[in-house]
Amino acid sequence: MAQPQDLKQAITSVSGRPGPVLSAYLSVNAHMPENQGRAYLVRLRDAMNDEGVPEDLQWRVREYTEEEKHPEARTLAIFADEDNLFEIYRLQVDVPESFRWGDPYVAPLMLILDEYEPYGAAVLDAERFRYFVVSPLSTAHGEEEIIANGFREIDVHPSEPYPRGGTDFEAASRRTEAHVHRFYKELGELTRDVTLREGVQRLILAGPRERTAEFRGTLPNELHDRVVAEEHVDLGAPEGELLARLEAVRESAEHEREKELLDEIRASGVRGLDETVAAKTRIRTPCATSSEA
Repeated sequence: MAQPQDLKQAITSVSGRPGPVLSAYLSVNAHMPENQGRAYLVRLRDAMNDEGVPEDLQWRVREYTEEEKHPEARTLAIFADEDNLFEIYRLQVDVPESFRWGDPYVAPLMLILDEYEPYGAAVLDAERFRYFVVSPLSTAHGEEEIIANGFREIDVHPSEPYPRGGTDFEAASRRTEAHVHRFYKELGELTRDVTLREGVQRLILAGPRERTAEFRGTLPNELHDRVVAEEHVDLGAPEGELLARLEAVRESAEHEREKELLDEIRASGVRGLDETVAAKTRIRTPCATSSEA
């Protein structure tokens, strides 16, 4: 399955080609009625004929796609030319079908990267801490697994044991709170390391409000601008309920982000898919750069 770094590499390598290049986004999602009986092979053949793709190149593309009985993807992104370019990316997202023979067409890949850039979710209370990476493009590593809706839990191992709670009226409780503060400071550093390693640009904090507020205050400077939401959740809730709540928060934050971006793009007078994608990239890049400084 294509990962974000694969798509970034594809955008860089393919967009630099002089052309003509076949750029095909082919729906192969087996759950869609229009793909029953591998009908997408017929659509691909007809589209390449309509676009005027040379016969030899058509044969190479058709040979590959016909031999692959189960693509294990929702969309195939195909880039090929008459020289040595032949790259196929398996996307686990549904992309509108399109076919071009001419200049490389990578705008859909840029939109995928923009829409499915991973979120991080740090979920904590006084005694527990969990970190999720949330993205439909997620792939599990090692012993990790995709739990649901693209949620992948990252193992986080602090050097100290989790603190235990006390009452607010005891001296022992004050010592415990100091321990919690030190513990959250270390977790903040671990969160920074995981966030940067996973390429997370937007971070959700979830848990009891007093704990997320305290944890946010201990986060390293690099993460302050990446926090997009704080949500009160109960870590004792069933797993499915917790993940559903986090997904709702992520969708709300993503919707708000898209609205702000589109409002800014419309104000600049940009129109059309390619111009909109380019404008999104220009707007988002300074933020990403400053946050990583």
